[in-house]
Amino acid sequence: GDNPMRTYEERAMDFIKELYEVKGKNTFEKSYGVRHIVAEYLSLHPRRRVKVEEGAARTAIITSDYVIKIDTGYPDTYGGCEQEMEFYDYACNSGMEYLLAKPTRFKYKRMNFYIYPRASVYASMKHSRRWYDELTHNEQSFVDEICDLHEGNIGFLHGKLCIIDYAMNHLW
Repeated sequence: GDNPMRTYEERAMDFIKELYEVKGKNTFEKSYGVRHIVAEYLSLHPRRRVKVEEGAARTAIITSDYVIKIDTGYPDTYGGCEQEMEFYDYACNSGMEYLLAKPTRFKYKRMNFYIYPRASVYASMKHSRRWYDELTHNEQSFVDEICDLHEGNIGFLHGKLCIIDYAMNHLW
């Protein structure tokens, strides 16, 4: 099994490398979908629990402790992973990074992958509203800059609510 002392980022980087072994160098070519690659990987490793969610701009590979996002759709229209990196930098400069799940860029085989900690439970609308109402005015102003904010994009991380999907925003 995995060494528990390794970070989720290190485990995610190893998983990306394992996915490449499934199909070799052509693994993430646009002609071959992420869902198919993961399905083939899971056929070889049936005990792994991994799911794939596809959005308008990005595909997310979700495991028990990390999420790997890849630009696969229309990132220029709907906001891609690099926009999340830029928005996270903006959050850091604003002192608001604690409101967001932290992205880590990992370049492998000339392709960018974006690694995030896995939020354990998606927040309900009730939790999301209560969380928002308890934010300070400055925090609410910051959160209001994110266009696609809904309960599916807010989750619990280390017992606190945070925004886990924030690429589509007014600033970029």
